[in-house]
Amino acid sequence: MPVTAERLPRSLVSMEIEVEDERLEGALDKAVRKLSQQVRIPGFRPGKAPRHIVENLVGRPALLQEAIEDILPGLYSEALEEQEIDAIGDPEIDLKSTEPLVVTAMIPVRPPDDFGEYQSLRVPRA
Repeated sequence: MPVTAERLPRSLVSMEIEVEDERLEGALDKAVRKLSQQVRIPGFRPGKAPRHIVENLVGRPALLQEAIEDILPGLYSEALEEQEIDAIGDPEIDLKSTEPLVVTAMIPVRPPDDFGEYQSLRVPRA
């Protein structure tokens, strides 16, 4: 999973995550199973309809949305570990492209602990 991270001003990190096709296909299969349980498809028992029929009925965008919602928390956690980022809040996540699946996240982080040379500063007494 290729991940790029870039530090931005104001204690933010921009991270771009590209999802491998195999991982996305696994998430799509899981989404098909989940949606086929929820949608009534004539001629099939719940959860037993083939993928192409479920995809034709609910549409590729609905399947993709379900797959992304399922796979995103794990991807985000792995990317944070890989890039050694200590997030302090919830990210702002955007879908950059679907072919290949690329997600961008704006992550709030702690500001640097660089106080400079503060020990030599003197305050005059009143």
